[in-house]
Amino acid sequence: MSARRSWVRHANRQGLALAQGCQLFGVARSALNYAAQRPVQDAKLVAWMQGIVRMYPDWGYRLAHGRAVNCGWPVSRNRFHRLWQKHHLQQPLRVPQRKIITGARLDPTPFIRNHIGCYDFVHDRDAAGRMIRCLTVKDEATAYALAIVPALKYSAEDVQHVLERLVQTYGYPAYLRSDRGGEFIAHELRPWLDDNHIKPAYIDAGKPWQNGSSESFNGTLRRGCLNRYEFHGIADATIRMEEWRRIYNEIRPHGRLGYQPPASAYFLERFQERKQVA
Repeated sequence: MSARRSWVRHANRQGLALAQGCQLFGVARSALNYAAQRPVQDAKLVAWMQGIVRMYPDWGYRLAHGRAVNCGWPVSRNRFHRLWQKHHLQQPLRVPQRKIITGARLDPTPFIRNHIGCYDFVHDRDAAGRMIRCLTVKDEATAYALAIVPALKYSAEDVQHVLERLVQTYGYPAYLRSDRGGEFIAHELRPWLDDNHIKPAYIDAGKPWQNGSSESFNGTLRRGCLNRYEFHGIADATIRMEEWRRIYNEIRPHGRLGYQPPASAYFLERFQERKQVA
């Protein structure tokens, strides 16, 4: 249609009447000066998308579209994807890792908030080259990140202190899933777990995919925070990671939750539980 309108205008400049030109090229006279509104609407959406890319460079279009819908943009995923590609906002493709499919289900399987927590360590270095160990704790059912605590070193007592602080805020999980690292199987930690009726769910040696929820979270943490910032000491790392944890819980959409942030699932479930008790 736009091409035919340009032909009518060109013919008019050559001396042909507009009415004759519209009849010749099959263009309605009322549509001759029509201005499409979609480019204006797209420009606003594209500006918003570019802001998302600057703020969260590790996000792909699916997460960005989930955030757009949560923010009230009435846009389909297909249209969002077309604009994402047209304006070259897509991220470099990551090399997919080979997944080992065994058909076995994890035991136990999470089905409700605070049923199963998982924890693990992620390593990084600060600007001075010192090793930083980050203890990550997550609720498996809702993907809610309970804590990211960086330190220069960790003992079983340090892990226990983090867990004690978390159970005061979020309550006691039924299980804690982890690998068989020294801090998780230490004799100093086991009595505390037993006293609080928390069962350790250790994965098999050499099978990190059995703690897949924690491994996935650690990879997201590395792409979105550890690889993005240079830490100038533990205090700086603590501030950066806590801010990223807030974004992960309250802003970043999660595919398994229908592209809602984990906080919506975690606290909605808590509200529903309270209603049932009441």
